Amino acid sequence: VSAAHRDKVTGFVERAASDGAEVVSCDNHAEYLRGIKSSESKGHLAGGFFVSPTIITGASDDMEIAKEEVFGPVMTILEFESTDEVISRANATPYGLAAGIFTNDLRRAHRASAALDAGTVWVNNYNLTPVEVPWGGFKASGIGFENGPEAMMQWTRPKTVYIEMGDVDS
Repeated sequence: VSAAHRDKVTGFVERAASDGAEVVSCDNHAEYLRGIKSSESKGHLAGGFFVSPTIITGASDDMEIAKEEVFGPVMTILEFESTDEVISRANATPYGLAAGIFTNDLRRAHRASAALDAGTVWVNNYNLTPVEVPWGGFKASGIGFENGPEAMMQWTRPKTVYIEMGDVDS
């Protein structure tokens, strides 16, 4: 990632911590939470920037980290009591790029997938984007779809014209 994007992602993490959420980095080193500077990178990371995978707990729906699209290796875990509650909360955001569901109950997965206002819903996996399958978001997440035949529709403007060459019955 670029330095600017690293700083954007780590800014989300730092603001979540200052708002009272608990921040857990997979390697638990503060320098990784801040992101590595290219001058400090070694081996295959040399010359680049890195943000360690980070988990955030203790956040609430009104926090920036729960409301905005971070686009970094950050997972915010929010507790919920029921499927209806979590769907309502998920759909309350202005974004709808993607959602992930982890469950052993396939019926629940189908009901929740149908109810979520997201362009992609993954069940028991995350971030799979095969080129032959449409990828895009709803609401303020994107302006169309990539991949699959749906992507071609963004480059077309269908029009139907009917022309009668014979007599018209009145």
